[in-house]
Amino acid sequence: MPRYLLVAILLIITLFMAILSWYSLVRRQKAACAKSLGGLLAAIAIYSGFYALELGSSSLEAMLFWNRLEYIGISFIPLLWILFAAHYADMRWISTRPVLALLFIGSLITLFGAFSDPFLHLRYSTAFVVNNGPFPVLGFTRGPLYWNNVVFTLIA
Repeated sequence: MPRYLLVAILLIITLFMAILSWYSLVRRQKAACAKSLGGLLAAIAIYSGFYALELGSSSLEAMLFWNRLEYIGISFIPLLWILFAAHYADMRWISTRPVLALLFIGSLITLFGAFSDPFLHLRYSTAFVVNNGPFPVLGFTRGPLYWNNVVFTLIA
């Protein structure tokens, strides 16, 4: 598949996710889970939109820039998924302050790893461009905070 076609598909998905997010947030009074669904769809839209821009880039610096911005969405997808499922199942204990604080800490650690990576290299120990496919993509060696995100996502 040509790169421009993949980028276009991802941008179309981003647009649909953004529209569905907006619609969910507009209708939030009609369903208890609409606000968390809208947030989840917004996080997915942020992730897919910036991933499209990462795939459209050829330089390592540009790929890393868009990749960091992807983590604004990636960091909160597990948290918002849990909140959406909990609201849908009417599990109100998930919305207590201690549980929410714990979930937010996992998301914030992942986000910290993404934005401190140019200096600390805790998420990606090394990053490089892989050119052996149909188009260049970001390659990396995983650091300790990368695994934090994996564990947080799997537990969520």
